[in-house]
Order: sequence, then structure tokens, then C-alpha cells
Amino acid sequence: MRAVIGSPGVWDERHRVMRHAAHLPGWARPGLFDRIADGLGMPVQVGNDANLAALGEYTYGAGAGSSVFAYLLVGTGVGVGLVRDGELWTGAHGAAGEIGMLQLPHPEALMTECQSLRLEQVVAADAVVGEAWRLGLSSVTTAEQVCEAARAGDPAARAAIVRHAQQLAFAVAMVAAVADPELLVLGGGLGRSADLLLPPLEDALHRTCTLRPRLVASTLGEDAVLLGAVATALDAARLEVFVRRTATA
Repeated sequence: MRAVIGSPGVWDERHRVMRHAAHLPGWARPGLFDRIADGLGMPVQVGNDANLAALGEYTYGAGAGSSVFAYLLVGTGVGVGLVRDGELWTGAHGAAGEIGMLQLPHPEALMTECQSLRLEQVVAADAVVGEAWRLGLSSVTTAEQVCEAARAGDPAARAAIVRHAQQLAFAVAMVAAVADPELLVLGGGLGRSADLLLPPLEDALHRTCTLRPRLVASTLGEDAVLLGAVATALDAARLEVFVRRTATA
């Protein structure tokens, strides 16, 4: 038996800590995951949530059969999982796809001392709420409420969704330019509203980007990370049973 933990941030296998998990204070404490393993009485593997979601989507969902595909997870934060020929590509330090940490210059940064923004502040779920507030829809407090209002025909909510899709197009264009995926799956909390986001997102990409992957919604929804963890555990079990034990037989 083994456990697999999915978390925002960058997993440091050498030191066994999760770095850059800003929404999880204390998650980078040395020895934390070893203590979790001891408490569970089984080995523990740890992976970035976007990476696990990508693996889950490749194994059980919309990414099946794709040679190169990306999973864009948009929720409290934003991250990208990249799969090539069935294998996760996590980069030299496990940080491949961590586009949410990119610093963007504030529109007035060149003329003032304004602080830069992180990409996740512009494209994560809270950004939809902020855009709705700026357009006068002050009654909403979550991205889900903005999407519900948009489906009900509220013009401010619809405009907020379109504006957010334009911001997402920038993130997708970056992924397309660097990784050149044939398919990009939109998932995470906002993935549930892909029916609203995908049309203006595709329109924005056609106007601003010549490298355009095919865009689809996650078919696994909120279970993508969980199923990626299942796939990870099964792969580890197969390695243990069919490779290591066979080698020592």
C-alpha cells in the first residue's frame, strides 16, 4: 500500500518538502511528509496538483491518446501539467508549468514604482470576481456566482467572463509557445465553467496567437487530481511487483 498527496507548489524530492505553496503555510516544514508517512504506516509520494491532474486526464479523461498535451488548472491558483508520450514532464527542478509564479509588470510599472503582479493574480478564480466588481456586480463573492449570473444573462457577469478569457488566452499562448501541445485541457474550479470560458478564449487566441492547441474541458472535473494520484500509485505498484520483484527472483 502507498499514499499519494497532491498539492500546489513545487515538490523538492531531495529535501522532501513542498516549496512555493503560498496558500498552505507550514507545508514546507522539513520532515513533515516523512511524519505523515510514519503516521499512515505506508510510503508517501507527493506531486504537484496540476501535474497529477494532467496524469489523471491522460490516463482516464480527455487527454487519452495525446502525444503532447497540457492541463491548465485554474482555481485558487493557476498551474500547468505537461504530459509527453504518457510521461509527466516536470523540468529540472520539478517546476515546469508553474506559470502562476511569473511576475507581470503592472500597467503603470514603467512610469511609477508600482509593484508587479503574479500571473495567478490575473487569471486565477479570484480575478473573475474582481473583474465583476469593477463592472458593478458587487453582489458576487465567488467565481461560481459570477458564472451563475452570466448564465442567467447578467451583462456585467458576461463581460467579466469575456475579460477573464482574454487574460487566460495570454496564459495559454505562453504554454503553446513553450511546450507546443496538440491539446490543452481546461480544468480546476473554473474548468466547471468551460461552457462559458472556451468560446471567448478561443476567440481571443485566434486574434492574438498563431500557435493554437485544441482546447477542451476536463472530463474528470474535480476528480482529476484524485485520479492522477490513483494512476501514480498504480504505476508505483506495478514497478514494485513486475520489475523489482522479478529482478530479485
